Amino acid sequence: HTVGGWVRVTNNNLGTGRWQLGSVSADEVATTRFSPGAVWIYAGAGLNAAGTSPVLQTDAAKVGAGGVLGSWVSVSPMKPARSGYGLVAAANQIFAFGGRDAAPSTSSQSAQFCGGGAKCKGGASNPPNLAGWNNLGGGGTLKVARYLTCAAVESGRIFLVGGATTPGVTSSVESAVW
Repeated sequence: HTVGGWVRVTNNNLGTGRWQLGSVSADEVATTRFSPGAVWIYAGAGLNAAGTSPVLQTDAAKVGAGGVLGSWVSVSPMKPARSGYGLVAAANQIFAFGGRDAAPSTSSQSAQFCGGGAKCKGGASNPPNLAGWNNLGGGGTLKVARYLTCAAVESGRIFLVGGATTPGVTSSVESAVW
């Protein structure tokens, strides 16, 4: 299997440029609040071009027929901001793990998808909006402080793989049931 040639998506940039952001796709498997067949791409918070300030903005774009990406809309900003974190969608929520202030972190947070009975006030329509960014605390505290980690969801578990830690690069993996 091969990947086709990359095509630049013109006239459809994020509202604010940023790096060290997390991105995830979400569909009716990740949330029951989307209608069947609906798929959204989310681009989370990150750092400004100079790497000196956080960009709180979180955006979403709907994937249309044939993979055509709809216009980006601003949704509930990620607070507090993160950079270099892992991002996944599961159980009607978006989860962000590690990566705070461009450094390793054991913290995590989540926001709920709006729609289907979980209404958000103001902002973007429901969906794609998000509600209630909150710190997961206790059970959401990572075993290893991570930065620039990879995150994946499979078989009812969230996996965090590798990344940077305070002493350097790590090969460690941890997981939790979502």
